Amino acid sequence: MKQHTDLTLAELQEEIRVLCEEQVTGTLMGSTNENKFFRIRLQEGVISHFIYGREYGLDGAEKFSLIQSGRYTFSDDLEMPFPEKSKIQSSDISKLFEALNLQISQPTSQPKEQDKQQAIVYRGRKSIVAEKQNKQKTIVYRGRKSVVADD
Repeated sequence: MKQHTDLTLAELQEEIRVLCEEQVTGTLMGSTNENKFFRIRLQEGVISHFIYGREYGLDGAEKFSLIQSGRYTFSDDLEMPFPEKSKIQSSDISKLFEALNLQISQPTSQPKEQDKQQAIVYRGRKSIVAEKQNKQKTIVYRGRKSVVADD
């Protein structure tokens, strides 16, 4: 866990840039000298969620770029839920970096998830279909699992 106190905006931006370049996964949490809270989720070096005060996503990043100083803690093993409205779309990553004044070579898309899950409702019952990387599907229907090869 990294922990820093009383950093200027430029130093905070540099810390975020370094974490992105190291392609880490984790949660960066902190507060500013204006006593506003911020939380950033990184997945393999890509900023996937951004919250600053009561602002979310790109709006939060733009407001964050106006702070004077702050402190933060980074944890790579902290899994916290983020609201859907804080999610950064892959098409908005370049705008996010521009708002935060970050200059790094960043992948243009969100990292691929290991397992994608899709809920299907059949006859009033919910079942989950998970696609694995090896092109197999696990289907759960009425409490029973079955693995099917994807053609």
